[in-house]
Amino acid sequence: MTFFTRKNGTSGTAAAADSTAGARRIVEEIAADADREAASIIEEAEKITAERHIFAGKKAESITADAADKAQQQAQRVRQGILSGLSVAVKRERMRMQDQLLRDIQALIRKKCAALVKRPGYPSILTDWIIEAAIGLEAPNAVVNTSAAERSFISEAMLKEISGRLSREYGVSCELHGDSGEPLDDQGIVVTAADGRTAFNNQVVTRMRRMEQQIRDRVYEALFTDTLPSGRQGRETAEP
Repeated sequence: MTFFTRKNGTSGTAAAADSTAGARRIVEEIAADADREAASIIEEAEKITAERHIFAGKKAESITADAADKAQQQAQRVRQGILSGLSVAVKRERMRMQDQLLRDIQALIRKKCAALVKRPGYPSILTDWIIEAAIGLEAPNAVVNTSAAERSFISEAMLKEISGRLSREYGVSCELHGDSGEPLDDQGIVVTAADGRTAFNNQVVTRMRRMEQQIRDRVYEALFTDTLPSGRQGRETAEP
């Protein structure tokens, strides 16, 4: 058999074999490069995934910590709100108790003062109230008015004697006379200047209003503390 021979002496079969081997090497090299590229991509992807897991974990921890902190702050605010509400409620109840006790004391004072009218020494109480009012009024002439139940105790002779005491004991010149007008509705006396421009009210209800702060101090002392709000020492109590 005769073979075709290239000019350089290489046979066609050998050349074909060499060409096939070269193509195989190229394919293998491309495949190897593809494998390395794929491995690199996979490695990078795994790295990114791991980093994201770490970040997600830290983020979750941060969110959990923030949530716990916010929950604690919210709980603290709720607690403070409850305590504040209780404090206001306690203060409101204390004020209600204080006002109620003050009203009860004032009612008791009015009742006791009304009972004094029937006692033999009541005219001397009226005398003291008239003197106090006349000194406070500072008028040379005045009229004295009282309730209907008390008018029987007031006489011109009594008022003349009181005028003398004002001059002798207090250096106050004030001529007193009984008021012929309508009697007062409430217990006590009112001394009015003769010109009608000024008056000194010494009725029981008015005297209580003037003493209201002192009564409140005593009520506060009895209910809440051993020291009065004004700084005066209250009653002493034994230690529990």
